[in-house]
Amino acid sequence: MIHTNEQLTLKYQDVIKKRNITQLCHFTKSANLPGILSYNEGILSTDKINNVDNEIPQDKNRFDNDTSHVCTSVQNINKYYFKNRVNKSSYDLLQQWAVLLIDPKIIDYTTDFCPVNAATKMGKYIIGRGKNEKKRYYAFDCLFDQIIYSSKGKKLYRNLSIPKNNPTDVQAEILISDNIPRKDIIGIAFPKKNIDMEIQRLKLWLDDVIINNLKITTFEEQGWNYNGE
Repeated sequence: MIHTNEQLTLKYQDVIKKRNITQLCHFTKSANLPGILSYNEGILSTDKINNVDNEIPQDKNRFDNDTSHVCTSVQNINKYYFKNRVNKSSYDLLQQWAVLLIDPKIIDYTTDFCPVNAATKMGKYIIGRGKNEKKRYYAFDCLFDQIIYSSKGKKLYRNLSIPKNNPTDVQAEILISDNIPRKDIIGIAFPKKNIDMEIQRLKLWLDDVIINNLKITTFEEQGWNYNGE
């Protein structure tokens, strides 16, 4: 059955409501925040970044081959990938990280979904426009299946300890087309040890109106460890 764009969007929004999904997460170096929050376009996809002078993509490899979309995780950070990025940046001059919290209502018919890490087998398991099209209507539901084959080929079983708004595989991804506008960024999480410094940095670059419209929280309040554990 072929579904209209409106039907797909309504289906995805219904999943958000039924599962009480309150946020998507996208992590970045905190040094990138002024550039993201100073403009209406917000977070740019790799394709869009490549058209902007002096902008460098966060993930230069993009093994998922979905460079027209921005990667996010559902409700929590992908702790494995985050830990990997933190470790790889340990010798960088700017090492501080932040997580942008995004309104899930941004999800619509242009969105791609992947029940595992999107880079698995070069994006083979991504569901979206031109990618496993027949599965699009239930693409969002697939992230919460009782059994998921992980990026390493192992079976992951959904058990009762997993909150209903968390995907079966913590590495599952929702990929937002083109960009995530600033208006859809609802908050920022920082490590507790850095939060005072990070807020002062934001005040140097951004209007108070922009900052006051954001929920400022900590990794610890979100239940995350800075080292991705």
